[in-house]
Amino acid sequence: METDLPKRLPRYRQMILTLWQEDARSQTSQPRWRLSLQNPHTAERTGFQQVEELAAFLQAWMEEQGGKRE
Repeated sequence: METDLPKRLPRYRQMILTLWQEDARSQTSQPRWRLSLQNPHTAERTGFQQVEELAAFLQAWMEEQGGKRE
């Protein structure tokens, strides 16, 4: 049975995630991972020191984008 409801196409967003490891500041400390997220459409880039910061950023971004249609 067909419906008259319009079919919603999935919305996709691409981001470029870059990860790199910085050298330890001393011999007793561990190397640290750094992260950068870039929107290839706007060239906006945001840096993070921890994965949790990236997750919080993405959560806020998705909530902001939730109602927007492009």
